[in-house]
Amino acid sequence: MSDVKKSYTTLLIESLEENIKDIDNKIIEHIKKFSKDYAEKMKKQKDIIKFGKYKGRKIKDIVSWDPKYCEFLLKQSYVSSDVKDEINKYLNKNE
Repeated sequence: MSDVKKSYTTLLIESLEENIKDIDNKIIEHIKKFSKDYAEKMKKQKDIIKFGKYKGRKIKDIVSWDPKYCEFLLKQSYVSSDVKDEINKYLNKNE
């Protein structure tokens, strides 16, 4: 598998295993659990943009700051329907 297809967590674990002798398996398991829990938490936060120049910001704030950017996002195929729904919700409130 190429490194491009591997997750950051997988690459980190491989690097730790290769470069640190006698690494405790508890550390590896903790990293895996943390990564999984964090990914699940981020999936539940539908009101947060997870990409682009406003990564980590609330959609309602982005709509008020930069409605043109939000209109651009609505036309992009890579933007999920959940994000588009949130954008539309706040764009419609501002009209």
